Amino acid sequence: TKLPNRDIIWKRHGKLSNATPSASETAGTTTTTTTTTGVSAPQSINNPLSRLPPSMIHKTAQTLLQTIRRKVHAITGLTCSAGLASNPLLAKIASDIHKPNGQCFVGPSQQEIRQFLHPMPIRKVGGIGRVMEKLLREGIGVDTVGDLYEKRAEVWTSFGEKTGENLMRIC
Repeated sequence: TKLPNRDIIWKRHGKLSNATPSASETAGTTTTTTTTTGVSAPQSINNPLSRLPPSMIHKTAQTLLQTIRRKVHAITGLTCSAGLASNPLLAKIASDIHKPNGQCFVGPSQQEIRQFLHPMPIRKVGGIGRVMEKLLREGIGVDTVGDLYEKRAEVWTSFGEKTGENLMRIC
């Protein structure tokens, strides 16, 4: 059974469930929330993470993610893949990279994000289905996210402002 990325998993009597418990059931239970969002460390004096170098934060987040995946396997016997990135779209795409039972980290810099996304086929990106893929391939010659970026002016004029804007968010 595949759980959605933002499910809350409740540990009850040694079993996992994705059903949301009532208020009386939550007393004394352990809650683990899994999301596809990246690690955020706001810069402030009160935040101890703000004093750490980003590379240490990223390594710690990856280690934590690996620990969560191991615990899920130990408790359920199921493997899971995970993606760690600066936003949910990238994390979702990254989680598909090393399936089954793997994890992928996408660094937060524009260069790291482009290196990750640009060689990827456009169909791997959420929001681009078979029809849009066919239109982009046959109409403009777009096969990868990098092609989409390079031909963004053509895409914008061919598909209009709203669709063009949505497609540009991808690259």
